Amino acid sequence: MDPDIQKALDLIVADPQKNFPRFLFESDVLATVDILNRMVVLHPTTIAEKGGSGNGHSLAIQCLWCWQDLMESTYGLSPVVDELRQTDSVEDQDKTRIKRAPSGRNSATNEAQPAKRIRGRQCRGG
Repeated sequence: MDPDIQKALDLIVADPQKNFPRFLFESDVLATVDILNRMVVLHPTTIAEKGGSGNGHSLAIQCLWCWQDLMESTYGLSPVVDELRQTDSVEDQDKTRIKRAPSGRNSATNEAQPAKRIRGRQCRGG
């Protein structure tokens, strides 16, 4: 495990209300989902050793509630879903920005693009 993620996880386990919001503001959504996944599988003994209480599920729920409060969301998983939707949307936009070479070839793959008819004219690409 990445030492930074482990350190962040240890801090969150010790004090979720204080340290999870800090982690939220310092990381991206995928790192946040990753750390929530890691929390869920934590054994209560591991949590107790790090100064926390309960089990991994309850810890993850506490963090989701904290995130929900910060985002003023109605449901606990709303912030996760909203962030993942936004990430997917940005990735989709990036995929559509592939530049095409003047030869009618896709510059990313160098594959010939099929000819298309637009308003009676034939053109290549896009």
